[in-house]
Amino acid sequence: MRQSDKLKQYLADYFAEIDAINFPSKTREQHYISNMELRDFDLLKYWLEYNGIFDGGEDMLNKLKILL
Repeated sequence: MRQSDKLKQYLADYFAEIDAINFPSKTREQHYISNMELRDFDLLKYWLEYNGIFDGGEDMLNKLKILL
């Protein structure tokens, strides 16, 4: 499996958990499938915005570097 696929699966799974709580109209699995259908860039952007990278959350950027 390519490294980018692992990252996408991680991000999709991460947000499926969160989205299932915040948007209970869909199951966790449905959220995961929806997230996997997003373009890689859009899913990464979602993660960066959610974790405050664009607001100075540099610790999350370091976690992202570890994943890569």
